[in-house]
Amino acid sequence: MLRMGRNHIAVLIKLALKGEMLFTEIRRLTQGPYHYTEGILLDLKQWGLIEERRSGRKRIFKLTEKGKEIASFYLRFASQT
Repeated sequence: MLRMGRNHIAVLIKLALKGEMLFTEIRRLTQGPYHYTEGILLDLKQWGLIEERRSGRKRIFKLTEKGKEIASFYLRFASQT
């Protein structure tokens, strides 16, 4: 069982809607300091929900197939309320 906070879920949903996001965009979304955002991303990577690639100094994140499944669950749940 994954224990996700609201910012974990927010990152998953935003990635599902946008496709890819830069670290700075995710940091703006979580409204936390660098290490807080880094911790959220590390959790999501360890759970196999996101993957990271680098383009120069930029860190780009996107959902894995497992991440897409979980994000679609949250999107369906949000649309029902």
